[in-house]
Order: sequence, then structure tokens, then C-alpha cells
Amino acid sequence: MDAIRVKSKRTGRAGWRYRFTDPVSHARTHRTIWIGERREADKGIAEYLAAREKLGLGLPDNSGWTTSYADLVRQFIEGSVIASEHRRDRLEKVLKQNHLGIKVGADLANAGKLTAECRRLSENGAVSRHYAAFSIQRPLKQLSRWAASVGILPYDPLATWKQLPWGAHKKRRPLEPNEMQAILAAAAEYDEYFRHQQPSDVVFRTLLLTGNRPRAVLNATVADLTNDRLILPTGNGKKRNGVATLPPEFVKELQQYSDKRSRDSRLLLSHEGDEVNRINLGKYFRRCMTLAFTRMEWPSIETTVDPLEVAHVLYMGKHRGFDGAPPRKKEKIEARARHVQEVERVVQMIAPAVQQRLSQRDMYALRATHISWARRLTNPDSVKLQVGHAPRDTEERHYLGMVDASLSSKAVWDVLTGARTLAIVDPIVALDSKSSSVPRTKTGILSVQVMKRGKFIEKAGEGVRTLDFDLGKVALYH
Repeated sequence: MDAIRVKSKRTGRAGWRYRFTDPVSHARTHRTIWIGERREADKGIAEYLAAREKLGLGLPDNSGWTTSYADLVRQFIEGSVIASEHRRDRLEKVLKQNHLGIKVGADLANAGKLTAECRRLSENGAVSRHYAAFSIQRPLKQLSRWAASVGILPYDPLATWKQLPWGAHKKRRPLEPNEMQAILAAAAEYDEYFRHQQPSDVVFRTLLLTGNRPRAVLNATVADLTNDRLILPTGNGKKRNGVATLPPEFVKELQQYSDKRSRDSRLLLSHEGDEVNRINLGKYFRRCMTLAFTRMEWPSIETTVDPLEVAHVLYMGKHRGFDGAPPRKKEKIEARARHVQEVERVVQMIAPAVQQRLSQRDMYALRATHISWARRLTNPDSVKLQVGHAPRDTEERHYLGMVDASLSSKAVWDVLTGARTLAIVDPIVALDSKSSSVPRTKTGILSVQVMKRGKFIEKAGEGVRTLDFDLGKVALYH
């Protein structure tokens, strides 16, 4: 390989020009290394030729480190395998925001700087720790892993990047039967009050009876409804979808609900008859819960306040406005002020109890409710098959093929319609094995198995496995 010393006419820099046969094109060419010291220039051309040889063999080289971040994101969104289009759109959105100020691929190799920037954003309140971990770190780790897998980067620089601590996973508390009935009644009341075109309690009951994830159920079409189940996609990875059976009585109701609609339209509709927005539906479910729990905790005092007004204050954090023009007469102004004070008085009385009921509950709690109710009344393997929980071992995987998942939805339907009662123990007081007394609950005598240190005290029901051997109580499945 020949080398001659050259000098730039524009900048005056000294360097060495090498002539060689390119390992990729196999043609004679040249390249200038702008380093005055010959030994350093020889190292530079050697690194360049090594990279060209890797490229000729199809191996990743170091050129990806200088690729701009925008190009990396574009290639990732266009060429990667992503589970769904929704996930693809979400990744594109969060990656293009570029909270960490990444410019080129080499910036991904500085994990310490990226971690410090994530922590700074979360401590300054720009983003939450949950957002930093799941909407900044995870997408970048996925981008880095993909870039290494396709040879853009020679290795995955973020393979060992540690996720910021963000707190415990969300825990949803299941709803009690009387609470669920109150929520459905509140949904029907709001439908009439706001004159909704489509009923909303049908959506909530479908989510409860299938026990599946809201996104999967809301994407189902009219054609997916059969005589005994709602056909859902198989899921992806740990996000499995279950059998999603439905009671025949409710299937007939859904068929009437979706009658005269095309088979490719969404089965569940919004209030206006359009596709359901999951975020808006979750907010509306919380509004219905607030009204339901407001009525359940309504004080015994005499008051002319409408529960809808109190629920509005608890949900929105502010009072409703008055219809019509502002009054001018002193009597009307004082009457409105007294009315607001009365509403505030009732709010202060019941707010702690309502907030306690709302705690750790959202629309996803309908899935926890299905699992909790069904596991108390039927074979838990039916519940696992219904909601899509993965089997833990080979034996269970084969056994689940002979399990009837409809027992799970039938149990929930019976509780919802009142055909079967579900005793709620709060708190559970385990009996001594020599005691003859029977534990009492909110709805009467305990109707599920109670165990004390591994010994059955009272036995009712069949196939119940929701027992805590250490604490001696019935453990609701979350």
C-alpha cells in the first residue's frame, strides 16, 4: 500500500494519501488521512480498511456510530417488526420527542449520561418516573437492540442499561357485587341524563364478563361475536387473550345491540355511535364509579342537594355552573351561595369514604373483578383459560385443553344477575378449629372455603384454590 504526503490548499493541514484495493468494490482507489504523523496515519487507514473488510463480509462496522439519530429512528420505524400499528405509532411518537437530546448513534453508548438526563427530567417534574422508565428508556433500548441486530451498530450499547426505579406495579382492587350494580345503574343514569345515543353499561358488562384486557375487547368487530364467545386475537408474548366466553343470555343482548350493523364494524360503540376511545371510556368509567359510590355513601341527613352535583364536584374538583344569566337580585344571589355551601357540606362529609372506594380502581379493575368473583365460585383453571393467563408448567398446559372456560363467565353472570351470592369478608377472621361459630360477612354467612393453617374449617363450593395458607384467609385474586 503506497502513501504519499499531501497538504491541503484550503486549510493547510498535512496528511497522508493511501492507494489500495477496496475490500468491498475490489477496485483501486485512494483515501487521505489528515494526520501529520505517519504512524498515527497508518493506524487510521488500518482501522478504515478493517471496517471495509467487515462490510465486505456482511459484518457490522463502526459507521453506524456517526448515523444521525433521526435516521436511526426512521429506519427503525420502517424496518422493525413491531407487534401492532398502535405500538408502532406510539414508539415513533416517543422516540421523535427525543427527551435526552441524542444526536448520533454514538450517544447511545454513553449510558451514564443518558441515565443522569432521565433522572434530571424526573426530578425536575418534566416527566414522571413511570414515563421516564417506560416511554423513554424502554423505546431507546428497543431501538438500540434493533440497530445491533441488523448490523447498523456493531453491538447493543444499551443491553445492560438499568431501568430507573419508578415504584410498584399498579394494583387494582376488585369491585364488590353491590358496587358493580351501582356502577351499572350510574352508567344508565348518565346515559339518560346526557341523552346518549348508545348505552354504556353494555360496554362495561362486556369487559366484566369476558375478563379480558379493554384494548382487545374494544377492537372486536360484530363478526367476532359467536353464539358462545367473543373471538379475540391470540395476543403477543405475555399479553395473551383468553377464550372470552359469554353467557347465552348476554350474547342475545349483544346481538340485538349490534343488529343492523355491518359485520366489519366495531361491536362496542361510544355514546355517539363511533369507535370507542379507550382513554375517554376509562374517564367515563371513573365518572360512573364516582356517582355510584356517592349514592352508596349518601348521608342520612335531610338535604335538597342532587347527588349528581356532589358527584360532579368529587370527579371534577369544582362546582357546576348555573343555567341562565347571572342573577341581579340579592335574594337569588344569596340562594345560589347557600346552595353551593350545602353541596360543599355534603361533599366534605362523604369525600373520604368515596375516595377510599375509588382507590386502586379504574376500568382495568373489571378484569380483576371477573377473576376474583369467578375464582371464588368455580374451577380456577377455567378462569385462567377464560382470561388468558399462561400455564406455568407442561402438565398444566396439557390439562387446560380439557377445561371449560365458560364456567368462569357463567359464574360472573350469576353473581351479576343475583342468581348466586358472593360473600364478601371484610376483614376475614379465621375461626379456631374447635370453635362452632360461623363467620359473618356483609351478606350473611360465609359461603366459601375458610382454612386455618392448612386445615379446612368450613367447606362450601367446589374447586376453590384462592386460599392463603399462611394468613388463614380467603385471598382475592388480583
